[in-house]
Amino acid sequence: MRDLPKGIVNRGNSIRARISVGAKQISKDFNFKNYTSKEAALEDAESWLEENRVLACTLATGKTSKYKTKFAGELTQELLKEYLLYCQVTGIFTWKKSEAVAVKEGAITGCKDSKGYIIITLHGKPYKAHRLAFLYMEGRLPDKAYFIDHIDGNPANNSWSNLRLATRSENASNTAKTNSNTGVKGIHKLAGTDKYRASVMLNSRAISRTFNSLEEASIWVKEVRELVHGEFTNHG
Repeated sequence: MRDLPKGIVNRGNSIRARISVGAKQISKDFNFKNYTSKEAALEDAESWLEENRVLACTLATGKTSKYKTKFAGELTQELLKEYLLYCQVTGIFTWKKSEAVAVKEGAITGCKDSKGYIIITLHGKPYKAHRLAFLYMEGRLPDKAYFIDHIDGNPANNSWSNLRLATRSENASNTAKTNSNTGVKGIHKLAGTDKYRASVMLNSRAISRTFNSLEEASIWVKEVRELVHGEFTNHG
């Protein structure tokens, strides 16, 4: 597992994400046994941390609410539409009925987290805008087995035509990120040799092959990626 970011600590069988909200500290444990890999647990921990950092910033502003709403349950489409308007073309949310005194009705809402996702805080809870878009349009959130994928790879583009349901594997396929020492996604030069290892992920497992040249490896990894990832293919 890669180095842990600030705010996340390893506890042996789990990792804990924690953040300070004023004088208090909130935390959540992510047990490895509930995930297919430690990396998957870390991804969820990082997402939780980013969302709650946004919440912590919101609470720190000291803004008061016009509407004395006590909201402790699940967010519904009806409640969402009471407070926010969603533009299917731009993917932008605006306030229909503002919660905060300092925010005008009709103002654009949401701010980017460190990964580029738009986070919107509603009734003291942070939500990713692409999930709110799905709830707004479909009247429900996706089943736990599915993610909402940004087709163009831009996490801030929440236009309805840019969102689609995906499994964890499909969602991970559509990324341009690479830790490769060659600069080419999925291809690493083997240390101390002139050979290259090409890998394509499928359901958290790597399909790999070794080549004598970067060109050969690039051709192979592109063909295999298109074969196994289909419409979710992203060559980086």
